[in-house]
Amino acid sequence: MATFKNNSSKFDEINKILEKYDGENPGVAVAAIKDGEVVYMKTVGLANLEYKISITEDSVFNLCSVSKSITAMGIMLLKERGMLNYDDEIIRYFPELAYYCKGITLRHLLNHTSGIINYYEILDRLSMKEFYVTNKDCYDLLKKERELLFEPGERFDYSNSNYVLLAMLVEKISKQSFDEFLKENIFKPLEMESSLVFDESQHIVKNRAYGYTINEDKFCCNYVGALTTGDGCIFSSIKDLVNFEQALYTEKIISKESLNEAFTSGKLNDGTEAGYGFGWETHRSTPTLKRLHHSGSDNGFRSLFTTFPEHRLTVILLSNFDNFSWEERLKIIDAFAEIFQIR
Repeated sequence: MATFKNNSSKFDEINKILEKYDGENPGVAVAAIKDGEVVYMKTVGLANLEYKISITEDSVFNLCSVSKSITAMGIMLLKERGMLNYDDEIIRYFPELAYYCKGITLRHLLNHTSGIINYYEILDRLSMKEFYVTNKDCYDLLKKERELLFEPGERFDYSNSNYVLLAMLVEKISKQSFDEFLKENIFKPLEMESSLVFDESQHIVKNRAYGYTINEDKFCCNYVGALTTGDGCIFSSIKDLVNFEQALYTEKIISKESLNEAFTSGKLNDGTEAGYGFGWETHRSTPTLKRLHHSGSDNGFRSLFTTFPEHRLTVILLSNFDNFSWEERLKIIDAFAEIFQIR
């Protein structure tokens, strides 16, 4: 397959969108992979405004909720090794939640159909800020709850609490920290050399891209938000995520059978689709076009990982500027789909 150059006229629309992020501003890293081959890679803008450090292929971004796709893969690995089952009830592993979480399975957590409240809503209720909230803090808050939002499997409700519990489960079963487990079982095998879990133990991140927002017409740096892991706080580079993409289409990490299940929407109690698999949103672009993606947003960061499995086209977008809008991200995805005639 031919590899197109970034300056090919085929990419004019994409390059034009990225132009405004070039220069001495926070920026964007973009990669497109077709049939396992990188066909576009571009970085624009600065990873650090104070020291005028440019974004490169090795710049390390906060993936925000795109982390959930990697967290889910960790759970899938443990399942393939016979160390858990998706239909295990969570109170088997978290007995402190037995008061109100009976009937919730790991599958419910993976599909966001558990009925467990998003811990962000608890923080809002208590007028607490998300800054420096850890998994332990989140779990302590969940232990004080007394009821679910709905019966498990009744409906889909995106809750970061689900994936915090999944990260804690990885640690309970593997007897390793979440970071150690991912490094040993996903990052190292895929040569994701810059990737890590950012938690309260981390202080320095090599090649770090800092997140920025606009406040009174000035760029303001956001050093850190919540420190919960599983739902977010995996840091990675565009180059590493190209390697992660290979794991979605080979059996280097996970079997094809497990990947197919991850890419399939969970079912609600009435048989309708939840619209979410294992760490992937499974909505279709059209009735015939399957499009899997996960987006992420946090203070100063925006990300989007999209793949069209029937055409093996993947587009990855990472930005350290929270004005990189959802509409612009989708516009870039749609432009790549048009270039490669994916309909």
